[in-house]
Amino acid sequence: MKSQGKKYKKYNAKGDDSVSYQVYNKNVPGENSIKAANETKGTVMKYKGKLINAYYFSTSWGYTTDYRIWGIKKQKYLKETNLTTITENISDEKIFDKYIKEKPKSVEKKSPFYRWTTYLTTKQIENSIYKNMAVNVGTINRMEINKRGAGGIVAQMTIYGDKRQLSIVNQNQIRKILSSYYSTIKLSDKTKRTKLSMLPSAFISIKSVYKNNKLDGIKIYGGGFGHGSGMSQSAACQMAKKGKGYKEILATFYNDVEITSLQ
Repeated sequence: MKSQGKKYKKYNAKGDDSVSYQVYNKNVPGENSIKAANETKGTVMKYKGKLINAYYFSTSWGYTTDYRIWGIKKQKYLKETNLTTITENISDEKIFDKYIKEKPKSVEKKSPFYRWTTYLTTKQIENSIYKNMAVNVGTINRMEINKRGAGGIVAQMTIYGDKRQLSIVNQNQIRKILSSYYSTIKLSDKTKRTKLSMLPSAFISIKSVYKNNKLDGIKIYGGGFGHGSGMSQSAACQMAKKGKGYKEILATFYNDVEITSLQ
């Protein structure tokens, strides 16, 4: 990465071993990785003549979301992509709830994170809110999803406590708040994940669970792993196995881009 950074210094090319670059951990590249890098050396994607931010993530729930999760900058090459056979409006709460509890046909259907569930008590959520936002909402008595964005991602949710009402509009914040070190994520292949710092994704539906007429917690039905914008690595892998080339795969996830030489 250092030599590439020097060669293309004016393009500000860079890389590290953080989650921003998929935590490559300085592993020795395999034969296929070297071959792919050599065959695409100097190849970039542009939108209206400018280099794009080619966001990518682990696994989708069957859809990707668009540029709006990153803020107000209109990166229109980041579009909603439907990788399933669903034809209904999944931004509708009832329709999303239906399909997040099913496993509609998709190239990622066999991925462990394609569907998952977890349960959080109100006390766990109250503690998580205070830890991540330094806000004391008191005892939570109601939670609801108010709005969905492209691809069905939660765009706004409200938490009602006896001390404060809290509205959350950031998908990253939602994932952190609806997570606990002590909760368990049950994946679609029957395996489990624990000690996660955030929910796998914000493509979720929630069901309130009551005990003695009081809200005890919520069951979360979710799908996918990651922020959900750009290219799904799991989907790209399956598409490649089915014989699709890299240009066709990239065109699936990035809207109206030009795949061209860096020079």
